[in-house]
Amino acid sequence: MQNSLAILVVALITDKGRREIFPDQSSLRGVDELNMELFLGIIFSILFILANSSCIGAQGSEWTHFLSGSDVRAIAKEGDVLWIGGLGSGLRKLNIKTGAITLYNALNSPLPNNKLTCIAIDKNGNKWIGTDLGGLVKYDGSHWTNCQLNLNSLDQPGEWIRDVAVDSNQNIWAATALAGLYKFDGETWLNYSLENSGLPSLWINALAVDRDNCLWIGTEYWDDWSGPGGLAKFDGIDWTIYNTDNSGLPSNDVQSLAIDNNGCKWIGNSKGVTKFDGTNWTTYSPENSPLSDALMLAIEVDVNNNKWIGASRGGLNILDSSEKNWTTYNTNN
Repeated sequence: MQNSLAILVVALITDKGRREIFPDQSSLRGVDELNMELFLGIIFSILFILANSSCIGAQGSEWTHFLSGSDVRAIAKEGDVLWIGGLGSGLRKLNIKTGAITLYNALNSPLPNNKLTCIAIDKNGNKWIGTDLGGLVKYDGSHWTNCQLNLNSLDQPGEWIRDVAVDSNQNIWAATALAGLYKFDGETWLNYSLENSGLPSLWINALAVDRDNCLWIGTEYWDDWSGPGGLAKFDGIDWTIYNTDNSGLPSNDVQSLAIDNNGCKWIGNSKGVTKFDGTNWTTYSPENSPLSDALMLAIEVDVNNNKWIGASRGGLNILDSSEKNWTTYNTNN
């Protein structure tokens, strides 16, 4: 089964990198890093089950560990190859049929550092790789290009690329920490800031492109000058902002985004995961569902419309396509 949802949960993000960049700021998340480290150690078994199984969430599935203990932060699937980014371990190319692994890092490639945060692949097979304090890198399989986003220096927090997405016109969108949103049309980079756009915050955590080629942007509040945060929709001309004041969004701290097979938006935030069908808002939280934690750091939707949701402290939660049945995996089970 060619299951691109395999790539999902490994986008789990701890606060460790954020504290390294801004040591004077208190964390919003307080992630239990020991639990997270253990959980990330088993995440790879999930992607292999998802990539190779025709029975998602089947009872009796066997878990196989790959790169155990590695700090996996991002995965993108390209045919039989998984491109795997780690926050400290660089980039790995894994053939899921043969198990062969090729490692790229700052010592044997032009990667600016080994702290990778996100990966997206365009229709030409170019890998767009976001880094922590190293900006954005393009790899076409032979040549590496360090993209210049016109920031002041690599010391700026905006060189922390939080997410990257490719739209149907093959524009590249890069989300940054405190430097707003960047778009590359194949020739020119354009920066969207608070001054020239409707962005609700300069701190952007997540991007998703819908079936109408609209970009959905998940942001959060960092400081008064960064903007209040919330969710934005950009159709290329107009901006629509959703926040706790004008919508059913329960929190302006948006951490993750996914769009399901029916076009509904799933928004991971600090109070749970919220579904938006274009009219109605439904929030699942530990108070009204079996969700294991309120802070949702990663969401992906599989071909069967199951939602795979990564929590900061509670492991992996699966909501089936009927949106009635939940399954939770953690280090205890």
